[in-house]
Amino acid sequence: MAKKTIFIGNQSNDGTGDSIRDAFDKVNQNFNELYSINNAGSGLFFTNLDDTPSSLIPGSLIVSSAANTVTQKVLIASTGISIVSTSTGITISNTNSSLFTDPEPKLSANLNGNSFQATGFADPVLNQDLATKKYVDDNGFASSVNLYVSTQSGNDDRTGIKAGRALAYAYKTINKACQVAETLINNSTIELGPDQKYITFGGSYAQISTVTSITNSVDIPGNKVISVNYTGGGTDPWISNDIRPGQYVFGMYSGAAGFISALTQSGGEEKYDVSVESGNFQLGEPLMYGSTISKNNITIFWN
Repeated sequence: MAKKTIFIGNQSNDGTGDSIRDAFDKVNQNFNELYSINNAGSGLFFTNLDDTPSSLIPGSLIVSSAANTVTQKVLIASTGISIVSTSTGITISNTNSSLFTDPEPKLSANLNGNSFQATGFADPVLNQDLATKKYVDDNGFASSVNLYVSTQSGNDDRTGIKAGRALAYAYKTINKACQVAETLINNSTIELGPDQKYITFGGSYAQISTVTSITNSVDIPGNKVISVNYTGGGTDPWISNDIRPGQYVFGMYSGAAGFISALTQSGGEEKYDVSVESGNFQLGEPLMYGSTISKNNITIFWN
């Protein structure tokens, strides 16, 4: 309420001032407001003030506008906002405070994971789908014959079957790549070339010989003597002088490979003095022979 002023007239006893009743009515109103402000009366009500709304809307908020008037605003909950009004306060909360509860989450800036991880993502399908490191490691390109070196993003401590096999898994130094290449070449499997043939007997390529015994070599320490059966005039390779020292024999069951140092025929058997280079030959398995193809050739790409 604005202060009530008693009009005293223009001059004494000119009859233009407030009457005694009206004057004391204003006095009472002024005192009632002062008492109300100091908690000594019935209380100060906004609706009794001249510059406030004449009635109040439940759940509304009384705010100051431009710091010179008091007005009334209604709080309206927008999408994802909850407003709870109680006798002691108003609680405003965000019902979509996490990506999990947001049906259509969108970013307003670049996503910065800082020191946290992105977990639980499915396999990417579309061009812009997020792919995890494990998915890339498992499905990314990996060469079987090349090694890669990158002085910028490479790492010499890489391990696993894809280490160094693509630019994404590159080593940092050529020295490390050369060491790995040498190991791969030394450990590569021996394979027979396109001229490989079965060891046969009886003058027929349809009759395939099998291993009858495997013993230690007496003539060449460390070698194995592998015997195979034959009957008649000898195997076709012997007849055509097609099999000879310097070639390799290959076990068709075991996958073993051995260098032929010497070979003989006696007592219905052919004996091959062999330096075993990989695997272990088995009794009863057929053998193929021929020259070997070159071991792995590794190309090192440097970036």
